[in-house]
Amino acid sequence: MSRSKKKTPVQGTCSASSQKRWKVQNHRTERAMARKVMEHADPDELVLPKKQEVSNIWDGPYDGFTRFDPIANPKFMRK
Repeated sequence: MSRSKKKTPVQGTCSASSQKRWKVQNHRTERAMARKVMEHADPDELVLPKKQEVSNIWDGPYDGFTRFDPIANPKFMRK
C-alpha cells in the first residue's frame, strides 16, 4: 500500500480528517431502526426506513468534496 494512489483528485472540504466515526454511528442507528420495524411489523407489510429518514448527510463532518490539481499537489493523491 505504500505506492497506492487515488484515482480521482478530490478531497473533503472541512477540517475533519475522517468521516468514519460519523458513518459508523449513522449505520448503527439505521440498523437499530430496521430491527425495531422488523420486530413489530407484519411480514407482508414490512417497509424498512430509508437512509434519508435516519440521518442527514449535511450533519456530517465534511461539507462536501472539492477537486484539486494533482500535478500541483501530488501529496494529496496519496491514500
